Amino acid sequence: GSFHNLSRPASIPDASALSGPQESGSG
Repeated sequence: GSFHNLSRPASIPDASALSGPQESGSG
């Protein structure tokens, strides 16, 4: 899920992105 971190700061764990895929880009 690191690809979801595109819209998040690099300091945010990948797990946070996985719980909020709606915030991702193209994925």
